[in-house]
Amino acid sequence: MRDNGEIETGGHNLDEVQKKFNTQLEKVYPRIAYVPKIIRDNGLQALAVIIPGSPLRPHFAGLSYVRRGSVSLPASEEQYEELIASRTSKTNEILKWKDELVTVNRLNVGNAIRMIGRIGSTMEMRVEKCNAFYVTLTNRNWSTISFPLASVEISFDDAKSRLALETPG
Repeated sequence: MRDNGEIETGGHNLDEVQKKFNTQLEKVYPRIAYVPKIIRDNGLQALAVIIPGSPLRPHFAGLSYVRRGSVSLPASEEQYEELIASRTSKTNEILKWKDELVTVNRLNVGNAIRMIGRIGSTMEMRVEKCNAFYVTLTNRNWSTISFPLASVEISFDDAKSRLALETPG
């Protein structure tokens, strides 16, 4: 197509153009759904590609990679999700402590307690995963619990030199 919307002449093999386009889109991650369509106007034809909006954005023109020792490996879907989630500061900070022990303060905040401050229980837990919506923690008995990220506050346990998370009680 020309910039003015007219179909170019030149007899392009649209089958080959579509194959090249498909090959290029195979490099995009996460995959993009699209619908190819041949359009005709005044005896000429062109390949139109319809790409709807994607809830999986951003997309990358190639795989994402993670380092494992001295090797760069293609990121798994879970690793990719962590890479995207790490763009937010809260998620990024929590993911720095993935597979590490953190201090978790389970807070009980009621109307009467608010006046005298927060009280609750403190425990050690391991960060299993974190995304833009929730953080999952594991205790010593390998029981897991997840909290909405919006209700988790980040602090630092100076006595143990590690991350501290304040979660709902």
